[in-house]
Amino acid sequence: MKHRARQNSSAFLLGLLSVLAILAGCDHNQPAPRQKQVLTWPNVGVTDIAELDPALSSDPNSIQAVELIFGGLVKLDAQLQVVPAAAYSWQVSPDGKTYTFYLPAQLRFADGTPITAQDVIYSLDRSLQMNQTAVQQGGPGALFYLGHILGAADVAAGRSSTARGLKALNDQTLQIQLDAPVAYFLADLAEPPAFIVPRQLIQKYGESKWVEHAVGTGPFLLGHWTHDVRMTFLPNPYYYGDKPVIDELDMPFVRDPHAALLSYRGGQYDLTWDVAIQDYAGASTEKNFHEAVMLATDALVPNTTVAPFNHPEVRLAFALALNAAVLAHEVMGNSVDQAATLMPPGMPNDDDASVQGLAYNPRQAQMLLKSVYPDLTMIPPVTLTYPTDGLLQAEAQAMQAMWQNVLGIVVDLAPVDPSTYQREVQNGQVQLGVVNWMADVPDPWNLLTVNLRSGAPGNMGDWQNAQFDQWVDQADNLFNDPAQRATLYQEAEQAALNAAAWIPFDHPKFTAFIAPYVHGLVVTPIGLMAPDWSKVTVSSH
Repeated sequence: MKHRARQNSSAFLLGLLSVLAILAGCDHNQPAPRQKQVLTWPNVGVTDIAELDPALSSDPNSIQAVELIFGGLVKLDAQLQVVPAAAYSWQVSPDGKTYTFYLPAQLRFADGTPITAQDVIYSLDRSLQMNQTAVQQGGPGALFYLGHILGAADVAAGRSSTARGLKALNDQTLQIQLDAPVAYFLADLAEPPAFIVPRQLIQKYGESKWVEHAVGTGPFLLGHWTHDVRMTFLPNPYYYGDKPVIDELDMPFVRDPHAALLSYRGGQYDLTWDVAIQDYAGASTEKNFHEAVMLATDALVPNTTVAPFNHPEVRLAFALALNAAVLAHEVMGNSVDQAATLMPPGMPNDDDASVQGLAYNPRQAQMLLKSVYPDLTMIPPVTLTYPTDGLLQAEAQAMQAMWQNVLGIVVDLAPVDPSTYQREVQNGQVQLGVVNWMADVPDPWNLLTVNLRSGAPGNMGDWQNAQFDQWVDQADNLFNDPAQRATLYQEAEQAALNAAAWIPFDHPKFTAFIAPYVHGLVVTPIGLMAPDWSKVTVSSH
């Protein structure tokens, strides 16, 4: 065999030279085949998304997938400002009650079906019709976002099939009439219940099956959805914006954030997010780690109708006895940002610079408490009730120790499961509770009016202040004066802090790793975002 190989070596060499000669005559300017770009983006914390229907989706994991496929008239940019999406422009009437949106004639769903103003009306009406189902599933429901459209409540209640405030002036022009000049309405339209859905597809497959074939106006279309395993997304060839250049987005489901981090470190994922608290200390010092303070606030909520928290002095004493810096830095290991104000940093239409936050002040806390209860033995028993998914045991115990050390009060701790907690809150059984607020809409209205206005559904502490109500009511409708609007919200927030209606202690952080070969993704206070999908690339690695 070796002898035969040596004999054939001359023939082999001649053949090789011939091949090289042929190659030398080839056009070297021809580009090499482009490497397929696949972005592996895990959906962390779930084994599957709960809902792909924009009318029903409300949790962050579902919305990650929904926003890849669907979109609305407007969207948020990386600075959380409203910018054009399916509508290339709009006009607002002088009284702030009528919005006119203009659609491009070439607007299409991802399957090529043309989109008209009537499709937008169908989508908005459909979300309103499904409002009660969304609420039953734990979401805020379409009325929360679209309730100011004339006739919206009638559609949600089944009294009408379409809201009378929705009109198609022609195929490319949509008019929306409101019952008040709502300053945050455009931000409402950037949320999933206002997304445009394909009527023909829904009618073809039915309400329970159509999402398996989902197409929308988003940058991608659904490739495959293997339930409890992964989803894949392919570029939408009819996308109205600058089209994605990646060939595929692969979204595996991974329940455990720690497992997701290990997979990222092992090169299986191109990014990961929601770094577990126990991993934070090490992860935050690594390369390619990103974080942003979220539009979220964790706070204690005293029941103002129950002693001793019917006294504002006592509420304030409990607030000033808490050392938020110790909680954030020592107990939570810097995985959260300490909070002194209700409004998180980075909230659009807000400037917290003039708001004086609640700061640790043990001496003043003691004086305030004794101004109401000179004899501390007369203070009624106090219990902190909290959901096990809303406050860590270590945090609760640290708070308990602070109150005992500063105020001399023994506070009982009552951790309960989330469903029990919600039931007890609704029944008014929680004396001192916890709220984990996260913005549904990036606007101060979403925190202040929704949660602290007198009689508001979210006002779990039943705090009431007529001046606060007046300030937020005016700000909510001040659509044409952003500076004055921000000032009014600052006044309202200061009043709520001075009364310790909420006692903020931290703002959660959004955490993520993005591999250095992935370009075009940014971390914002509402999560990962691609400001321009045409600039999102996955380089060779």
